Amino acid sequence: FVSCTGYHCPSVAHYLMERVGFSKDTYFTSILGMGCEGGFPGLRRACDYSIASGRLSLVIATELSSCTFFPEVGGIPDPENHYEILRANAIFADASASALVGWDDNPSHPYVVDSETYCEPAYLDELGYVWRNGRLRVLLSRRVPDLAPEVVSKALSRLLTRQGLGVRDSSWWIVHAAGSRVLDNIQKVIGLTDKDMELSRDVLRTYGNCSSTTIGLIGKRLMREDIRPGDKVMVLSLGPGMVGGATLLRFGDE
Repeated sequence: FVSCTGYHCPSVAHYLMERVGFSKDTYFTSILGMGCEGGFPGLRRACDYSIASGRLSLVIATELSSCTFFPEVGGIPDPENHYEILRANAIFADASASALVGWDDNPSHPYVVDSETYCEPAYLDELGYVWRNGRLRVLLSRRVPDLAPEVVSKALSRLLTRQGLGVRDSSWWIVHAAGSRVLDNIQKVIGLTDKDMELSRDVLRTYGNCSSTTIGLIGKRLMREDIRPGDKVMVLSLGPGMVGGATLLRFGDE
């Protein structure tokens, strides 16, 4: 279970066991506080567990961004916000996404081939949440759109080099829809086409930035496309830290 807005003890996963009917020997892991990038470690943890145990894993990301709505008290602007609160309240939305990880021969279910991550702690204070007045207040620096391509491209470069691939070897791209400027800058730095960005822009326009669930929403949108066996998909995640992640998927057999 992944979230940066849905803190609860027992975790949401434990309540799902009761309501969905998971077996009582289900192994739970809650990954909290990873922000928009949380879908990446969630999927990586599920893959590691399934490989090690031979059992199925279910990744669930749930973000209740509306719970972090932070009003200006008494109508007095927060002198520290630099429009952070305005941008955050306007763009973030609630959503949930899930993925089942295991093994079958269905060519419409992609293989998780490889993944890579890159963290730049110099940007630790540019993005995230802090506690103020008993509630979460967003930190959303105006520098994020410029910093995002740096961490994402470094993770991507390492993965492509290890796999002996180039940017154009991926048929599809799932890029975390953090905002229009973030998508613009990532597209420019990596050298992606407008077609590569269509799915991410469509999800941003329709649902907004849904934090760690966003790559799941884009992935579901991808399943409506004309996917062919052998198609490769590159998933780019981004979050506080700042951290960029790259995950390579492949459909069917080449």
